[in-house]
Order: sequence, then structure tokens, then C-alpha cells
Amino acid sequence: MQSTAGLQISLVSQQLATDTLSPFVVPIAVSIYNPTESPVTVLRWSSPLDARASVLGVFVVCDTESGDTLPLDTIKISRKLPLSLDDLVEISAGQTLDLTVNLPGIHFQKGHEYSIHAAGTWHAVWEKPLADVTVSQLSDLGKATRGNFQSNVAFVKVD
Repeated sequence: MQSTAGLQISLVSQQLATDTLSPFVVPIAVSIYNPTESPVTVLRWSSPLDARASVLGVFVVCDTESGDTLPLDTIKISRKLPLSLDDLVEISAGQTLDLTVNLPGIHFQKGHEYSIHAAGTWHAVWEKPLADVTVSQLSDLGKATRGNFQSNVAFVKVD
């Protein structure tokens, strides 16, 4: 699905085989596509690109039969400005960035199907290469746009 920043986030459906009902880690394949004709630089914070995305409330997991949302462990993080270059990622024009996010502690029930989607806000997107983002823009998010994102809905079937 397309976000207001133009980036498209896709999750991949999967089937899991498990012999236990205890909580386990679910790997989610995430693709972020830049459909524009120019590179974009994105602030990772609170997005699927964040190293802590699995515990920041970016992902929502629901039982498709009951409609219940499964509780996921979440944390809140205070961040400091100015940004560091490590907080940013460039996605080239027409390119896709693929990654895996491991969602921990999910209590799946055998024989159920679950929906998973990602939603949130891109806190800063610059429509230019990372090398062109200035130190001033890192400190005040100057010339960056904000926009919401929402992925497609992927399904996890637990056998």
C-alpha cells in the first residue's frame, strides 16, 4: 500500500508449523518500495526500518476468526536530536529494500489464522539522496516531509 510519503510497504503471508502453544518469534518479511524517479532518505524511527520496530507498536496482529488483537510487548523510546546518519536510510529510485522483522512473544493457537499489518508515521522523508541531507536538516528535520504509512495485510496460518 502507498503511504502519503510515496513509499509502499508490503508484508509477506506465511504458514508456520508449531508443536507448541508457547510464545515464539515470528519472522515477518517486509519490503519497502520507492516508486518515485528520485532517491529518498528516510528517518528509521518508529517505522519497519527501525531496529526496534518489533516492540514499538508498528505491527498489529489479529486473530482472523475472533477479530481479537493479540497483545504484543511494546516499549516507548525517547530520542535525541540532532539525528545521526545511522538513523537514516536511502532508498534509490524504483528500488525495493527488503528486510525481516522478528516479532517476539506472540501467543498463537494451533489451527488459527492471523492477520498482520504495519501502520504508523514516517517522521521525516527527504526526496533526495542521503549524501544531500545537510547537518542543519538533521538537527531540525528541515525540508523533510511527514506522512502516514500502512502496509498490506499479510496472513500467518499456524498448523
